[in-house]
Amino acid sequence: MEKVLLKKLRKPINKMPKEVEKLWEKYGLWDTLKEHMKLTAELTLGIADILKSSGIKPNKDVLIKAALLHDIGKVRDKPSHPLKGRELLIEEGLVDIGEIIATHGYAYELTWQESELPKSWEEKVLTYADLHVDLEVRPYNERILDWVGRTAKNKKKRNLNPEQIISAVKRWNTLVAEINALIGVEEELIDINELKVWTD
Repeated sequence: MEKVLLKKLRKPINKMPKEVEKLWEKYGLWDTLKEHMKLTAELTLGIADILKSSGIKPNKDVLIKAALLHDIGKVRDKPSHPLKGRELLIEEGLVDIGEIIATHGYAYELTWQESELPKSWEEKVLTYADLHVDLEVRPYNERILDWVGRTAKNKKKRNLNPEQIISAVKRWNTLVAEINALIGVEEELIDINELKVWTD
């Protein structure tokens, strides 16, 4: 398989879904958050297109909406934003999107409930894209080691302990390796031993 550069996978969103625009306005989402979610959505689109060649067909309409709303829960509570986002979207009548966004990030480590793990391709692709995007597309290990460093310095604010951080990164390594193998991306995963230095 030919090596793929992740940055080149972005696909423009031709038309913003009206319900997404309304929710962005209703909840007063700040510009950098919107930019992050839009970039995440563009990357999910490119990944979904490549996955077709492996016979995997995520629902692109659902995936775009989920990516464009995945961090909406930050308006209620940043540390548990995947779960708060699900609550908010269920209140808005977007139950299916709420269930997808609840599995990104470290929701599983907050609850230890298997229902919070990404299982569908929509959930997996969203999580994968989010692991590579802040305000630009970045290598997975670079982006996540930055996150681990900030989280380790701010444990009380982030509400995560070292066991939760290590658990999240272990399973993200597995997810990233699975999707990279399918789409032809080569990149370093995170050495858990190196991670322990950050979280001690």
